[in-house]
Amino acid sequence: MQKIVSDYLMKKFAIILVFLIFAGNAAGSVMFDPDLEWKSVRTTHFWIHYHTGLEDAARRLCMISEKVHARLSRDLGWEPYFRTDVVLVDNMDLCNGFAQPMPHNRIQIYISRPELDDVLSNFNDWLELVFLHEYVHILNIDTIRGLPALSRYTLGRCCFPNMFLPIWQVEGNAVYHESRDTVYGRNNSTYTDMVLRSEVASNTLKSLDEASHYPRRWPSGAVPYLYGGLFVEYLEKRFGRDTFARVMTENADNVIPYLVNYNVRLIYRENVSNLWKDWRRELVKRYRSQITTVEKEGLTRYKKITSTGYRTSLPRFHPGGKSVYWVRATGYDSPALMVKSLVSQKETELCDVHYPGSLSVTVDGIAYLADLELWRTFSLYSDIFRFDGSYEQITDRLRALYLDVTPDGRTAVFVRQENDRYSLMKRDLTTGTMTHIIHRTDVQLASPRISPDGKSVVFTMRDRNASTDLVLHDLSGGGFTRLTNDSFSDIHPSWHPNGEKIVFSSDRSGIYNLYELSLKEMRIGRITNLLGGAFNPDVSPGGSSIVFSNYDQEGYNIALMEYPSAYSGRFLLSAARLSSEYFSIPGGDVSLPAPASSYSIWNSVLPTWWYPIYFTEEVYEDKYDNAMGISISGNDTLYRYIYSLSAYIFSFQKRAVIDAQLMISTLYPNILLAYYDESLFYGADKFPWSDANPHPTRRSMEKNLAAGLVFPYMRYLSQHMALLAFKHERSTTDMFSPGSVSQRYVDTLAYSHLAYSYNNARNYSYSISDEDGRSFYVIYDHYMHGTGSDYQFYKVRGEYSEFLPGFWRNNVFMFRVRGGASVGAPDHLVPYNLGRYEKGERGSPPVDEDAFGMRGYPSGFLYGERLAIGAAEYRMPVVQPDLGFSTTPVMLRDIWVVFFAEYGNVWNGGARARDFRSSSGIELHAKFTFGYFIDLSGYVGYARGFADPGETQVYFGVSTLYEGTASHRNKWFDFF
Repeated sequence: MQKIVSDYLMKKFAIILVFLIFAGNAAGSVMFDPDLEWKSVRTTHFWIHYHTGLEDAARRLCMISEKVHARLSRDLGWEPYFRTDVVLVDNMDLCNGFAQPMPHNRIQIYISRPELDDVLSNFNDWLELVFLHEYVHILNIDTIRGLPALSRYTLGRCCFPNMFLPIWQVEGNAVYHESRDTVYGRNNSTYTDMVLRSEVASNTLKSLDEASHYPRRWPSGAVPYLYGGLFVEYLEKRFGRDTFARVMTENADNVIPYLVNYNVRLIYRENVSNLWKDWRRELVKRYRSQITTVEKEGLTRYKKITSTGYRTSLPRFHPGGKSVYWVRATGYDSPALMVKSLVSQKETELCDVHYPGSLSVTVDGIAYLADLELWRTFSLYSDIFRFDGSYEQITDRLRALYLDVTPDGRTAVFVRQENDRYSLMKRDLTTGTMTHIIHRTDVQLASPRISPDGKSVVFTMRDRNASTDLVLHDLSGGGFTRLTNDSFSDIHPSWHPNGEKIVFSSDRSGIYNLYELSLKEMRIGRITNLLGGAFNPDVSPGGSSIVFSNYDQEGYNIALMEYPSAYSGRFLLSAARLSSEYFSIPGGDVSLPAPASSYSIWNSVLPTWWYPIYFTEEVYEDKYDNAMGISISGNDTLYRYIYSLSAYIFSFQKRAVIDAQLMISTLYPNILLAYYDESLFYGADKFPWSDANPHPTRRSMEKNLAAGLVFPYMRYLSQHMALLAFKHERSTTDMFSPGSVSQRYVDTLAYSHLAYSYNNARNYSYSISDEDGRSFYVIYDHYMHGTGSDYQFYKVRGEYSEFLPGFWRNNVFMFRVRGGASVGAPDHLVPYNLGRYEKGERGSPPVDEDAFGMRGYPSGFLYGERLAIGAAEYRMPVVQPDLGFSTTPVMLRDIWVVFFAEYGNVWNGGARARDFRSSSGIELHAKFTFGYFIDLSGYVGYARGFADPGETQVYFGVSTLYEGTASHRNKWFDFF
């Protein structure tokens, strides 16, 4: 079944959230296990980076990359000035790859191949297909012409006009080129036909605005790829080969972004919306013809036993035959292991799961799954999990992709992959002993199923010629029998309980239907005729029915049908014996075309771009100073070193500022270093700048140096982060009042900083908030004379939030407690503020304890050494339309309301219950996608504080970027 990696998963895997440290910010991104040993090899146009174990993949990619470059640079009309970095890594048991143009052209490829029922399964050489797809992105985005091209000679790699294009255009062009001139790629896939045919049959074809973004309606993230690829192919066939490359090139000189229709009209003399409608009409005509043909044969009757859609799959009968297990996976909630009694029709959710690829059930009702889990924080591997009242992982780094377990629960057969090599293995689940059936072959293996008598196993293999066939093996030590051998995709074998038949899924008719293979007669017959597709069949213990995953316009659902007595198109097989040597890797040249060297950061770490800094700052009333400078940032291609550096000067004050940050991730933990100084004078300090200054004036300057260690510990459903840091800060405050002498206050603060955070809350495609979990963090700062601090005190603060299900789908009850205490701090460093918003104030939202205040009370009015605030919220979606217009780069995702009540206080000394304050209010939130890729949310709110100094507040905010309040009290709101 298709495995589209959700944003939720990829965020967990690729990005590590690091605490906001001190007054500045530090961001961390750890890509790879620090223990990996990396090598690099240089070709004419590429740097290929790979870790130990991927030498063969690196050798092949050296040849593939130059061949692909020669073709694509000609077809797309562009060649990058510098070499492109390509990173090969085997740290994830899912197929994926991505391209990025900043700070330099870079491709990352996860070496795992697609599953054989996946949208990506139509490939000959996966490494070549994924590289070709990503290199199309590199060439398209790197292309720059006309006035924007001047930026490459001035600011560097900071301007990429082709990044401002709809997703169907960016991904569709890459899908088109992966499919052009071959029978492979998504445009030529039976899977793609299945998706589009189902949507034509149900009249649910996606609109241009949906394909321009990532819609949430099924097939969700695949829409811009499948629709875009076929639409680009249509344009090329109608207007001529390589005309779409001219559309991309035409956009590369645009100073104004998002001129999609303008570019299309220049090349095709037609509006893009009209072209989309023309293509859809042709699409409907094509698939209506297929639908008519299929319906004439008579559609197979079945009963849906689920209605959840999306990726609901992996059905298995209980060995007793009275219930069916499966995995529910939707865009609304957590994937879960489900069971339904076929007697009482009762459906039960057994437990949450992660992202399983196979499921097996024993006679005792124990379920075994091959499921994903993070290993050592940096790698995402598939291991064996067991549900027996609770869900537990029973292997570690086994990398078991598919498994089948005997009904007695003693023996499992599974496929293991590592470094693009596949093994078929048998494991004794009681002792843990493992034996190899096939050891480290380059032939892709999948979906083993043990025969009812336990003597044989049937599995799917994709051979070196891209044929996907069924293979039978005698577990007593016999050889292998290739049961099918043709150009069709034969997948998901399942045994009939008599042991003489195998039911499997195949696209032999152009549609994934179920087939029966008789081992006695060596004949195949088709047993379903569907418009969508049938996958993962399982035959009931009595042989009277089949449960399978049925595809239609909603995605996958579990379906039940009677085992048919008649078949369609039976034909004779020509089985062939295979020796064990068939799976041995063929010999040949295994050397790299150029000498490999140890990875060096110096090929990629130097900055490739800069941008100017300019802003104004008010130094006293009606007097402004201009700041000018530059900022640079960069990283090496393996993200071992990530840095940023900004420097600017104030012309009036004759003062300079330097801000530098560095993260080093070559070891565990990560090392963070930061330096900030805004007290560097390149001329005499003339504060307050004028003896005639009639206004009170205040100036603050900071100089600080910080170092820290970050300890991330990531799991699939939870994230832990610990931070140990030290900061030395010197704060200078100059104050002037008319008629008096200016005064200077210098505070030196040095403190240790300890922090810990935990989060296991979920976020689904249709979530408006974190759901189904909790988050927690605590921060402790200790200021000490012994480290140079003028003051000795400590403070601790933290937050705990619980997210519970609301009354309806994706509604959330949120309960939050915030608290803090400062012990021994001087009066001017008392940290906790009662209020959250201040009337008439606008700017960046506060962070850390500054954001702890209560809504409905003024900010900056009451401070204290202690703080305790509780909040209760009900978060409720109103509409979730995914609403856009044509190729306009804006899509409305969600509108929701939040009802809230808060109770708390700040104080010094002892707390008294009667002094605590309360407030309540309502907020209206909306989330938009801007520029096709960037999600931003905003809100407006009304809050009322019910105790002194409570007030009526009308406030607004835009994500974590900007917020503000109404300047004056609105009498209309006071009515409420």
